[in-house]
Amino acid sequence: MTTNAIITMIILVGIFFGGFTAMMTRLLKIEKKQAELESMTTDKGAK
Repeated sequence: MTTNAIITMIILVGIFFGGFTAMMTRLLKIEKKQAELESMTTDKGAK
C-alpha cells in the first residue's frame, strides 16, 4: 500500500469511529430525555 492509501484509510477510520461515538452518545442522551419525560408524566398521573 502507498502512503496516500494508508493516510486515507486512517482518515476514513477516524471519521467512522468519530461518527459512531457521536451517534451512540446522541442515542444515550435521547434515551435519558425519554426516561425523564416518562417519569414526569407518571408523577402527574399518580397525583
